[in-house]
Amino acid sequence: MQYPPPTGPPVAHIAAPITDGIRCNQCPYVCRRVQTIQDHCRKAHGWVNSHKRGGDMRKKAREEREVPWTTGITCQRFCVSRSGKRWFEVGREGAAAGSTQPAGESPAERAASSIQQLRLSQAERVKASHDELIRVTSERLEPNPWLHRVGWAVHLQGLNLSQLRATTGPIQEDEGVLDAMWSTLNTVLDQARGTCSPNTVGHAVLFEVQRKEADVKPVRPFDNRLEDDTWARYKDVWRVLLCVWHRTQEMDDEKRPPYRLTVEQGELWDRFEEAVGTGTSITTQDKAERAGLDMLVGMLDHQLKRGHYENALVSALAVMGINEEGGWVDIKDFTTKFSAVIKVARMLVVHQAVVEQRDEVATLEMEMGREEAEDRVVSLFQRVRAKVQRFMTRTSGDKEAEPTPMDWIIETRTYGMHIQYNTAVAGVIDWVGERVSYRRARFTIGQLSDALHELVRESRGLLAELTMLVAPDEGFGVLRPDGHEMDLAAQLPPIPWSSIEDDHSETKVGYSFLSDDRNEWVGKADGWVFRRLTDCAEARRRWGLEGSRGGASPFDERAVRDYGHTFEQLRERLWMLLHMLGGQPGRATEIGGLRMVNTANGGVRNIFSHDKMMCFVTAYHKGYRTTGQAKVVHRYLPREVGELLVWYMWLVLPFWQEVQGISRQVGRYSAFLWADETVQGDVAGADKPGTVTVEEAGEGADGASTADEEAATGEWTWRDERVWTTDKARRIMQRHSTRLLGSRLNVSMWRHVAIAIANRYLNEAFGRQAEDGLADENDDDELEDSPWDLQAGHGTRLAGMIYARELMQFGSGLAAKRQKFRKVSRQWHRFLGFGAEDSGYMVAGRKRKMEAHDNLRLQARARRFEKLRLVNMAGQLRQMTGDDKAEFRGNQKEVLKAIVDGHSPILQIMGTGGGKSLSFMLPAYCSPDGVTVVVTPLVALRTDMHA
Repeated sequence: MQYPPPTGPPVAHIAAPITDGIRCNQCPYVCRRVQTIQDHCRKAHGWVNSHKRGGDMRKKAREEREVPWTTGITCQRFCVSRSGKRWFEVGREGAAAGSTQPAGESPAERAASSIQQLRLSQAERVKASHDELIRVTSERLEPNPWLHRVGWAVHLQGLNLSQLRATTGPIQEDEGVLDAMWSTLNTVLDQARGTCSPNTVGHAVLFEVQRKEADVKPVRPFDNRLEDDTWARYKDVWRVLLCVWHRTQEMDDEKRPPYRLTVEQGELWDRFEEAVGTGTSITTQDKAERAGLDMLVGMLDHQLKRGHYENALVSALAVMGINEEGGWVDIKDFTTKFSAVIKVARMLVVHQAVVEQRDEVATLEMEMGREEAEDRVVSLFQRVRAKVQRFMTRTSGDKEAEPTPMDWIIETRTYGMHIQYNTAVAGVIDWVGERVSYRRARFTIGQLSDALHELVRESRGLLAELTMLVAPDEGFGVLRPDGHEMDLAAQLPPIPWSSIEDDHSETKVGYSFLSDDRNEWVGKADGWVFRRLTDCAEARRRWGLEGSRGGASPFDERAVRDYGHTFEQLRERLWMLLHMLGGQPGRATEIGGLRMVNTANGGVRNIFSHDKMMCFVTAYHKGYRTTGQAKVVHRYLPREVGELLVWYMWLVLPFWQEVQGISRQVGRYSAFLWADETVQGDVAGADKPGTVTVEEAGEGADGASTADEEAATGEWTWRDERVWTTDKARRIMQRHSTRLLGSRLNVSMWRHVAIAIANRYLNEAFGRQAEDGLADENDDDELEDSPWDLQAGHGTRLAGMIYARELMQFGSGLAAKRQKFRKVSRQWHRFLGFGAEDSGYMVAGRKRKMEAHDNLRLQARARRFEKLRLVNMAGQLRQMTGDDKAEFRGNQKEVLKAIVDGHSPILQIMGTGGGKSLSFMLPAYCSPDGVTVVVTPLVALRTDMHA
């Protein structure tokens, strides 16, 4: 490609030139990064950098330094990809040429142009003053305890903010060395995570590496289990650390953070940098991975002689504290980065110990047998203990102990979490009447109820299609030819709610209430959908069952594909209904782990039938891996959703599993309600290259804060197959909420909205929190001791857990708390207009207790009637009709007075055409904030419309 001369003017019609280019003094090569020009000078001209790492950085910054390139070059490029992305110099003499005044300009135009240039210069000056250089502000004028504690501004004072922020950016195409370094370290991190398994190194090593205090053994061992997205985020933190180290190493000393590599760290860095550029053979790659591992651990193994910011790791974390807007990253967004450093650092320590032991065994094998060599090497535990005691814990009380980077990181994270958990977050919920707003989402309670009822209607239509009651092209509506809604319960096998038997204490693998031999009604519908398929000629033709078929599958592929699509549509809506109608919502990962039958590893299932209602029980929460204790929560479903769930599990799912099994020649059915694949041939979740399975995990965590920061890693730990991910759940909720509510909700937003609704209308079920707003981890389990239990020599909680437990309590919490959860769910159903058929709302001879939302609605109704009483009905009549002479007729005035006074019911008798409709039209006209529902005979309405 032919490039213009460097003395020519900038090229028009392409991107404007920039002025931060760097030109090689020996050839026309131009780039924009110091490390890139250094690589060019080394390879093209044999340049050797005389500036070595380590030593006194302040002294070196004052020394003159000759380099074979020139900065501040004006350059352009034709495009951002392929051969046209190369930078070239332009306008080398443009400054002198640009000083002449264009001919023909008037004095006013020249003055305006001059003023514009002055303003632009001043704007750039202000921007540079406020945004470019990092300054330390007065703690008295701008108090910020977090920023004062970490000391980022002091450490980076006077440095260019945008240049530092650029060092944290993604790896560019022209950064070949950096890309190779990260590719190697990415592999090392995955290997380190796989190494930290109790089956590989043992629990003793994992307990040791989990230490925070040198002389205190942790309660739980180190746990390498992380969600895929969490692991990706943790690795990305280390990618950014590598980018900061690599890019700041090549910057001038006065422009980069003033950290100092020790002599050993500098040698490890050079060895790693050299190893990644020597080749791609297996031996070379192994050496590069070992060099990368040693370099990372070397950054941790640093006895701090002066201050914590002399360490490259701590300094790079300060650079990562700069946000995209030029400020500082908020405390709640940064403590997770500390957790990523701590978690991965522990993996690296164990992995390095394993590699060192393996190398020592290989060396001794040259002189003796392998078994003898393995007996004579230093144990893995002692290697890990030595590393942990030296640089992986808080500074001990030993008089010779020195602080380390890990000591500062642990202490700072603890301080940050203390601030985070004792500072109320900003408000996000706003109420205007019955309309709730959360960020950009806003809707009324009525709209929410309508959307959920529409979801139920759609689900019933899809269920009718899946059970062959209607043809696939008839859509969602379950309507008869006369226009009335089809009674799905009359068409499908009935569910005897009052006689369902479900042994919640049964632990036999494969058991559910649908397999209980006492439920004879289940067996009567065995193969029910297959019978519907074979009885319908159109369905037989569509599924290819008329005549013989060749091929592997006896079913028409298009029919199977269409059925599978409808099946997934129903599952999406069922997920929404369970999540939004079960009561206060759990996390998506809790719902994703629901099992329909007992499993060998998971134990008792999560879906039960209890007292004429379906319920699901979750026994997991985001702090599970920290505390090792599961919070058992029951959520009950209204009858409208419960019957859909039973029909799905009883009729639809078995049919689809058999069809899939016959078509794919497999016989393993999934126990999970939201499994990615309802049938599986081989054991799901088989290891993939570069991945870590659940079996490679130990128990424990970094402490209470770490697990909470792992983005609600609440998947079932016994799972051996894939279920719906939180990302899929988010997309499902966004799609259907946008369609039905007009507002885009995700799982997190719904948690906020649902809690806000409960706080406003329903928050009396469990009482209020303590006055200080804090609750102990086990507060919800504390019950007032009954004298009966005290007389028996134990408290009420112990009685509920151990003595005389009812058969239906199935080891999942206290019966009293289960009943409270049931009450909460029912209140939620009733608030949203569901559960009319569920028993328990009314007891004979007892008046139902008024709920909080009933009281609010009655108050709103009373306010409407109060306004009506103040209205001049005669004047409103004339205004509504537009007739100044309009008067009441017959008994209209008396009826309206009774309505305004709140009497109910009211019977008005007038002749045809006498003006009965005025009785509801005029009050509605006077009270626009209310809703008037008019019920009229269909025949009379048609007559009036045609008259």
